[in-house]
Amino acid sequence: MVIGYLYSISECLKFVIFSTSLSTNEFLVRFSIQVFVLFLKKNTMYS
Repeated sequence: MVIGYLYSISECLKFVIFSTSLSTNEFLVRFSIQVFVLFLKKNTMYS
């Protein structure tokens, strides 16, 4: 369970880092961060 949780976080971080390095579009960066924060909140609620 914990391993899956950590794997999900690393995948999310990879996506955010990929998005920020791929494009300098501020909207995309902010959107990715918001999705990541929402994802974290959902996971901490269920755990």
